[in-house]
Amino acid sequence: MLHYNIMVVVVLVGLAQAQVPRGPVTLSERAQLNQVLALQTVEVRRYVPPPPGITVPGGAPDLFRGWLAAPDRVVTSSLVVQGWPQGPGDTLEVKAPDGAWHPAAVGLMDAQAGIAVLDVRVPAPGEAQLADERRLQPGRGLFALGGSQPVDVQVAERAEGHLGWYWRLRAPPLVPGTPLFDGQGRLVTLVGAPALLALPTEAIDTLVARRPDWRP
Repeated sequence: MLHYNIMVVVVLVGLAQAQVPRGPVTLSERAQLNQVLALQTVEVRRYVPPPPGITVPGGAPDLFRGWLAAPDRVVTSSLVVQGWPQGPGDTLEVKAPDGAWHPAAVGLMDAQAGIAVLDVRVPAPGEAQLADERRLQPGRGLFALGGSQPVDVQVAERAEGHLGWYWRLRAPPLVPGTPLFDGQGRLVTLVGAPALLALPTEAIDTLVARRPDWRP
C-alpha cells in the first residue's frame, strides 16, 4: 500500500510539473528574454515642483518604469501619477527606446485598481502581449528587465491590512510601474507600490475591460 501511495504522489507531481511552462534556463535563453523585455519596458520620470521657498538642486526627478503596451500608450502604477499635476512644473516624461525623453500626460488613472495609462508620442518597437495565465500565487516565478540578464522575481504571499490589494514579491528593489513578465516575455502584472508590492490579476483585468478607453 505504501509503495502504491508513493507511485501516486510521483505521478501527480510529474503532472503538476508538466503543466508549468518552462522558463529560460541557459544564459543565452535568459539574454534573449531580456531583449524581449527591453522592447516593452520604458523609464518614466516625474518632476514634482518643490513647495514655495524650497529649491532642489538640479531638480532631481522621481524615477519609475512602465509597460509600452501599444504605440503612444504606456501602462504604469497609479502611484506614479498620484496628484498630477501639482503645478505648472509637475511634468511627466517617458524615455523612448532610442534614448530620447518625451513629454507625457495622464490619459487614464484608476486609483482603485492601481493602474494608470500615459499618453506619449513613443512608437512601440515590438508587439506587446498579455500573458494568458496572469494568476498570481505563492512561488510563481516572474521576470523584470535587467542589465544583460532578466531580474528573477518570485511571488510571495498576499499582503494584509490596508495593503491587501497587493501581492508581496521576493526580488531585488524594483521601482513602481516595473512590468513583470512570464518566461515568454508576456506581461503578467506590474509593481504597484514600493516595498515590492505587485498589483493583482484584477488590476490588469480592469484595464483590459476598458480597452477602448486606453488603447488605440
